[in-house]
Amino acid sequence: MKNSSFERMPRRRWLGAGAGALSALAWPQAPAQPAKAPEMHLRLAAAWPDKMPGLSDGIRRWAQRVNTLSGGKLHIDVRFSGESGIPPLQLLEAVASGQVDMAHGTSYYWATQSPGFPFFAAVPFGMNANEHTAWLRFGGGMALWTRLGRAHGVVPLACGNTGVQTAGWMREKITSLASLKGLRLRYPGLGGEVLRRLGAVTVNLPASEIVPALASGKIDGAEWVSPWCDMQLGLHEVCNYCYVPGIHEPGHTTELIINPKVWERLSPLHQEIMRAAAWQECVDMLAQFNHENARSLQTLRQFKSVEMLRLPNDADLNTLDLHGVARIELDFPKFTDGRAFSQAVLLRRRHGFQGDIRAIGDVRVDLLQQLSRCGFTSAVLPNTETVKTGEQLLGGFSGFYQGDALQAEPHFVHQPTHQPVIPVPNTAGARA
Repeated sequence: MKNSSFERMPRRRWLGAGAGALSALAWPQAPAQPAKAPEMHLRLAAAWPDKMPGLSDGIRRWAQRVNTLSGGKLHIDVRFSGESGIPPLQLLEAVASGQVDMAHGTSYYWATQSPGFPFFAAVPFGMNANEHTAWLRFGGGMALWTRLGRAHGVVPLACGNTGVQTAGWMREKITSLASLKGLRLRYPGLGGEVLRRLGAVTVNLPASEIVPALASGKIDGAEWVSPWCDMQLGLHEVCNYCYVPGIHEPGHTTELIINPKVWERLSPLHQEIMRAAAWQECVDMLAQFNHENARSLQTLRQFKSVEMLRLPNDADLNTLDLHGVARIELDFPKFTDGRAFSQAVLLRRRHGFQGDIRAIGDVRVDLLQQLSRCGFTSAVLPNTETVKTGEQLLGGFSGFYQGDALQAEPHFVHQPTHQPVIPVPNTAGARA
C-alpha cells in the first residue's frame, strides 16, 4: 500500500503526533479557578486573662492555625480579658450585637440567657472530655448547640477542652455536706446549681475577681479550672484547702461564638478551616492540660498546708515530722492486716494529730464504724462498695458507751445524764 497516507507520513512526525494525542488524554485541562477570597481581619475577645495557661494558649493556637490554613487570608486579632473592654460575662451580647466579631469563653457563662447553655460545657457526674466530644460530633450535640446559639444570635463551635476540673479551693476545711450550708462559693454552671441546692450561696465571677473576693472574705471558696490554672491565678495563696477531682466538671468544653453575619461572609472553605481548627484545638488543649496538671499538682503539694503523707503500716510514727501535714493516708494491704488501726489511735492520742486520717487499701464497708472509732476520718472504698451503704452503716448507732481514739475515757465521765442527781439534806432522819 504504497499510496496510503500512512506510508507517506515520516516516522518521526507520526510519533510526535501520537505523543501529543496521548498527552491530551492523560492531562485534561484544569477547570477555571474561582476568584481568590479577599483577606479578612476579625476581632476576637477572650473571656480569659492573658497568660492564663492552656486557655490563652489554646485560642492563640486556633488563631494561628486558621491564618496558616487560609494562606494568610484570615487574620484574627485576639484580645484578652481586660484588653477588649468587654466584661467576660457579657461576651454573648457583644458578639450577637456585632460589637465584636467572635469570642472565646464557656457556654455556662450564658446560663442566665438559657438554662440549656451549660449542657454544652459540663454536667456534674456527666460525660468526661472524650465522651462530651463524641456526643457533640456524632451524637447530635452540635446540632442542638447550633440551634440554641442561633436563637441567641451567635454561631457556636467547640474549641478546646480543659479536662477534669479541680473541685474547688476553700478557706476552711469541708468535713461534710452539712458544712457547705451558708458558704459563699464562686461556682458557675450546673455544678453551682448542685451546691446551691445543698445550701451554699453560689455566684459567678470572672477570673480577675476571684482572688480579691477570697482575700477580702467576700466569698469562702472558689472553683476555677485546674491545678495548672489555679496556681497561676494564685488560689493557693488565699486558700488552705484544695479538693480534687471536680465531679462538677468531668470534662469542660470551651466554646467559640461567631456573629452570624460574619460567619456568612466567610467562604465555605474558610468556614471549614475555622471549624476544623476548632476541633483540633479540642485535642490539643486537652493534651496540654493533662500534661501540665500532673506537674502543677506536685508543685502545689509543696506549699504550706497543702501537704499529704502516705505511710506503710510498719512506719515508725516517732520519727515523723507532722508539722504542716493536712492528711495522713494509712494502708491496709490486706483484710487480715490491721496494724493501721493502731497507727491511727497513736496518731490521735500520742501525737495529737488533728488532720484527716484516711484509710486506703483493702478497706471493707463493714469496717467503717471501727475505723471511725479508731480515729479515721475518711476511707477509700473499693468500686464494689457504695458511699450510700457506708453512710447507712455509720448512722446505725446514735452513740457508744465506751471511749474511743479521740476520747479514751468512758462516755458517762464526760456527759451528764439528762436528769442529774441533786443531793437533798435529810431533815426527817430517814435514811437517804
